[in-house]
Amino acid sequence: MQTGVEAMEVGGRLLQVLAANPTPLMLKALAAQADMAPAKAHRYLVSLQRLGLVEQRATDSLYAIGPLALQLGLQGLAQIDPVGLALEQLPSLVQASGATVALAVWGNQGPTIIRWIDNRAMVSASLRTGAVLPVTRSATGRAFLAFMPGVADSELVKQELVANHRQGVEPGNQKQLSALAGLSRKHGLGRVQGELVAGISSLAAPVRDSSAQVVLVATVLGLAGSFDARWDGDCAQALRDWCTQLEGRLGSA
Repeated sequence: MQTGVEAMEVGGRLLQVLAANPTPLMLKALAAQADMAPAKAHRYLVSLQRLGLVEQRATDSLYAIGPLALQLGLQGLAQIDPVGLALEQLPSLVQASGATVALAVWGNQGPTIIRWIDNRAMVSASLRTGAVLPVTRSATGRAFLAFMPGVADSELVKQELVANHRQGVEPGNQKQLSALAGLSRKHGLGRVQGELVAGISSLAAPVRDSSAQVVLVATVLGLAGSFDARWDGDCAQALRDWCTQLEGRLGSA
């Protein structure tokens, strides 16, 4: 085990407390949560203030995160690669859901698969890396449709609606499209149950970055007989939890 600087670790406890609290704190409360005496906490806070990591407000003497800490946080967020982080964490979604999983981004032609992991269930080979999925008839596409601004009004979706209408499948018009998007927003997920590939059900959820923009969509899927496609089922909850944790790493509120 490498030797560190104990004083920095002690001071770091104060920063951790400030970061975990939504509002500034009085010295006594800050010290208590950091498990140290107020006098000791004050000495460390003086040094942290000099560095700009902590500031004491002149109006009420409360302690808050300082400008340097804010700058470090923003710079850290700017250096995060959402796709790289999602790819790194993707195996944990397979484990949590027990399903085949995929990641997609919005490409020039629509929802584009960038990675998928088969849990050994027999699923559609259309999930190969680089595959482009329909917006209106895939769970992945429906997640983009419901949560990414501008998708519903895109020329791509208009063309899909025309094609759907000709084939006699839904959604085939704007009313059906709006109802579908509303259902996805209500549950926070896109879903299909055999609409795209017979016998295959899937759920998809958006992942947002620190600016609340959808950067990718995660999808879980499987055979209809064994895959839990309920809005409030185990697979849906595993997917929501995974996306929430990833968004936390990306700085999304």
